[in-house]
Amino acid sequence: MIEWTHWRREQGTAQRGDDWYVFDAAIGLIREIRAYHGASAIRDVPIGERVEFECRGRGCHLRWE
Repeated sequence: MIEWTHWRREQGTAQRGDDWYVFDAAIGLIREIRAYHGASAIRDVPIGERVEFECRGRGCHLRWE
């Protein structure tokens, strides 16, 4: 699993998400990728996050610097 943040500085917003990978054990290659995205980045929501996914508790960056 990879957690990511797409910062949109020019809009003053960000979008969070995570990608889950399923590997084929027999050959060791990726068989499937599932991407989960938070709400689209819009001005009224500074950081679009996934519901019930605790970014702060996982140590994710909460602003760009």
